[in-house]
Amino acid sequence: LSASRSRVAVWRNGHPEIIPDEEGNRSFASYVSFSRDGRLVGGRAKLPQSVNPKNTIFGVKRVLGHGFRDLEIQEDIRKSPFRYVSIGGVPHIEVEVRDRKESFAPEEIIAVQLSKMVRMAEAYTGEKVHRAVVSIPPGFSRIQRQAVQDACEIAGLEEPYLLGETSAAVVYYGSYSWTGAGLGGGGEKRMLVIDVGAGTTSVSAMVTEEGVVEVVSASSTELIYSAFCRSLTSSIV
Repeated sequence: LSASRSRVAVWRNGHPEIIPDEEGNRSFASYVSFSRDGRLVGGRAKLPQSVNPKNTIFGVKRVLGHGFRDLEIQEDIRKSPFRYVSIGGVPHIEVEVRDRKESFAPEEIIAVQLSKMVRMAEAYTGEKVHRAVVSIPPGFSRIQRQAVQDACEIAGLEEPYLLGETSAAVVYYGSYSWTGAGLGGGGEKRMLVIDVGAGTTSVSAMVTEEGVVEVVSASSTELIYSAFCRSLTSSIV
């Protein structure tokens, strides 16, 4: 569940199989758009951004679990092409369709994305999906974690398991190569895993032994990949 592009997979034969979307892509844009014709999610929702920017929503994960006046999200609110409004001190996204304004909590927008992922999994497996493991930044606060839980419940997921994104990366990598990558036998190994994302950058110190992963310490920061790109560009140009 990313601020920029999301993926969904099903666990089969000892490893995860990534499920392609309707266009064959192994990930889809974390966008939701509203129009007179209805609601779009993913790549199709991103297309109308140039002509319908105020109703094309993205990057909502960055404000999830925050108060409207929290310093961490003021730049997001100020630079957003769509409108944030404060309802009960919580940021909501305001859209206007058919001359009628509607406001959505960040959890509701995230739930729309999760619902798409559930539909993808159900179409791929031919089975109903009620439970899921959802990846989140390891540094998410208790309030942010609860916001993700709420979004999952809105999407119809029961008791979702929240897994740190860095841990998810290790589990995915290790499911294919515990031994070949040196993550399996040979005693205890220590790792530092860094995930530079569009919403947060996360770092986790981990210990692995015989395929078991233990997170020793984890943290997340609002520093994102675009900041790295700007720094590199200014150093080169």
